[in-house]
Amino acid sequence: MKTPKLRLPGFSSTPEEREARRVKHQEAKQERAAKAAASSPPSAAVVAALQPSAPSVRINAFRIGLVGGIGVLVALVIGSIVTQLSTTLIYVGVALFIALGLDPLVSWLEQKLPRGLAIAVVFLAVIGAFVGIIFAIVPLLVTQISNFVSDYPGSRSSSSTATSSRGCRTRSGTPSTSTRRSMTRSPSSRTPTTC
Repeated sequence: MKTPKLRLPGFSSTPEEREARRVKHQEAKQERAAKAAASSPPSAAVVAALQPSAPSVRINAFRIGLVGGIGVLVALVIGSIVTQLSTTLIYVGVALFIALGLDPLVSWLEQKLPRGLAIAVVFLAVIGAFVGIIFAIVPLLVTQISNFVSDYPGSRSSSSTATSSRGCRTRSGTPSTSTRRSMTRSPSSRTPTTC
């Protein structure tokens, strides 16, 4: 005994049946539109019924909040990545500016030399300039630092004599003469003032 195939309405088993049903549906739609146009002038309801309707838009507050929250998180992640890579990005930017600045010199040398040799000459010239600047600055910096270190104890002793003239304790721990005079004048306070 054969079991019959279950056919649901709207689901055709062959492409020919589906095409026939589609054509029949279009013809019925055209007949309704022609009948409505012939019977009376189209009203707003008829025109609205014949035109395809726009899909309805549903606003879901949860979806809007979720998408907004994800957008904020993505912005924070991108910001933290840029913050972590800031020194690397600065190095890349400086390298680009140096490369763009030296490119005209390499292009000019390229007319006389092969490109690889022109790049090597420009590279060695730039490194030589940096080394020359360092050799010009370092000796001056060393002499300035040595002068500062050698003059440092002298400036410290001159500042201690200035404080002792104001009536504070000197380096030895004994009160200065002005502090001793103030101690003898006021018998109530026998402790000298310190800075």
